[in-house]
Amino acid sequence: MRLFLALLSLLILAALPASAQSREDIVLTGGPALRFMEHGKGEVSHDVYWFNFVDASVIRLKELQEKAKNMGVRLVWFNSKEELIAYLNKGLDRGTVKISDFDYFGHSNKACFLFDYSNVIDTMSIAWLHVKDLRLIHSDIFARHATCKSWGCHSGEMYSQWWKSQFDVPMIGAIGKTDFAHGGEPQLSNSDGKWTE
Repeated sequence: MRLFLALLSLLILAALPASAQSREDIVLTGGPALRFMEHGKGEVSHDVYWFNFVDASVIRLKELQEKAKNMGVRLVWFNSKEELIAYLNKGLDRGTVKISDFDYFGHSNKACFLFDYSNVIDTMSIAWLHVKDLRLIHSDIFARHATCKSWGCHSGEMYSQWWKSQFDVPMIGAIGKTDFAHGGEPQLSNSDGKWTE
């Protein structure tokens, strides 16, 4: 299964040529659990709606679109964390084009973004970005006041802290589970859950 980054190339002024691009907004989207892997799990079943993460990503893309009148959206597919890391580091000239906004929609636990949870092996992932992999991403790819948020489960319990330590940019993450089941922007699953940096 191929995974994708929705890449938003925002221009400071619509009249500037593409070579004058100075920022990039990224929406990283993982894949939902395959239904046959979730059969018979009852209330603990994941991803009742196959379009969960893409639907939430599209909503975020529309919010970002309001920041600029002229915006091009480009899909970049990746098959491994190495391809993802290579794009983050060198997809554009990070000396001049910094990442200003980063959102992750997909499965996660406190230590990993899980791009393919229950796609190949039931309740497991073979494609992920672990907190220890963050050291492979250049520490200067983000704009100084970049906004980063993980909409996956448990990211605020550890991932956010490692992210801040690596990039000196906060990442909002959930303490507890998030719920994508109803489509749209995900919500916290439990009343004791919260968003944190």
